[in-house]
Amino acid sequence: CLDKERNSAAGQVSASGSFPCQDKNMSVQPPRRQLSREEQTIRDYCMGEDGRRKAESTVLLHVSHSNLKKTFFQEIRLDLHMRIGTVKQKLEFHCGTSAISNRLFLYDERGQVMSECEDDKMLGYYSPYDGCRLHIVDDDPNSLSAGGWLEDVSLVTKYEISEEAYNARKNTYRKFKEEKLKEDPEWSLKKEIDARKAKAGMEPSSDSKSKIEDDEYMATEASAIKVGDRCEVAGGRRGCVKYVGKIPELPKGWWVGVQYDEPVGKNDGSVKVLSTNLLSPSENMMLSPAGCELLRMPGQVRRVCKARPCAGWGLPRV
Repeated sequence: CLDKERNSAAGQVSASGSFPCQDKNMSVQPPRRQLSREEQTIRDYCMGEDGRRKAESTVLLHVSHSNLKKTFFQEIRLDLHMRIGTVKQKLEFHCGTSAISNRLFLYDERGQVMSECEDDKMLGYYSPYDGCRLHIVDDDPNSLSAGGWLEDVSLVTKYEISEEAYNARKNTYRKFKEEKLKEDPEWSLKKEIDARKAKAGMEPSSDSKSKIEDDEYMATEASAIKVGDRCEVAGGRRGCVKYVGKIPELPKGWWVGVQYDEPVGKNDGSVKVLSTNLLSPSENMMLSPAGCELLRMPGQVRRVCKARPCAGWGLPRV
């Protein structure tokens, strides 16, 4: 039966080597392998209902530190049968505070102190539950974390050199630049890089391309995209098209605004297409319509935007 199906499918292939119903613009992706019954059972057991399968005697606790103001350890798995002294030794690998200098306090999810933990008692004695927090108080005055030394880089002494000493050095970038400017007053590092790439047979950087002056740039590609379309951008991030049009603050041409399903955007919301900007900066991205590829799927049409995002601009809700 399988041979008959293969032969039947092969007979439908046209002379050009493609199926008659296949769109030239369609991107074919291999089907995802279906898990066997045993594999699915193992996966469900490992993930659990919320993706955090753990034993009944295991608790997930957050950890904070008296000297670390910017560092916060999330959901460290600890066994309720562990003695507090052992817990301190385990936490030493996370924050560097020795068990001898560590005073440990247990807080609830509201930030209220539940108890100070004693070394000879088990963790379960204090009845912690998922979401509670262990707070480490470092009593060592010579601790590496004291005074912000593990977080504040401004405390680290930087190497400095005087202008006279730098000018006396040979083979510096400053002297290299001076020599190049004597040869060509319009020389720049970017032109130097492009020249070396051309010599090596490589394409110049994208920044060296000519500036776009056409107001209708990408208009044809943008006409196939409509507000409300579902899309997937480079990197597998999915979302919904919220805007298609021109942006005065961006380079000339047409742009597509996408609201992601998850907060993975990096824009600051500075582009004001409309008078309001209601989207979270982490939810949106402005994209060029270049590389938009239609995927015909059973029952629906899905659009995939493979263009690189234009970083630095946000998207208003329309």
